[in-house]
Amino acid sequence: MFIFQNKIPAVDDGFRGKVKGHLPKIKAMYDKVVEIIAHQLQIDTDIIDEHTKIMEDLGADSLDVVEMLMTMEDKFGLTIPDEDIEELVTVSDIVEYVESNM
Repeated sequence: MFIFQNKIPAVDDGFRGKVKGHLPKIKAMYDKVVEIIAHQLQIDTDIIDEHTKIMEDLGADSLDVVEMLMTMEDKFGLTIPDEDIEELVTVSDIVEYVESNM
């Protein structure tokens, strides 16, 4: 997989450099986000990593994305404004967004 495989995260790798000292918390958030994405798209979690693009790599359509984000809003107790949705392209984009808006 990636960041959680007993290796020291590099500062320039995805969202890792932005969450120093928060690895267990961000890992839990990452796992929940991946679970929601996999469930929504009916795919295996093993094909998802932090750089996966939701629409381009996983073939999600706009309805899938809206339903996925609605699930995340309910699960994490936040509201994602429409103007923020187009910024959420990759799994790490979503994890960072949720983490910073909870």
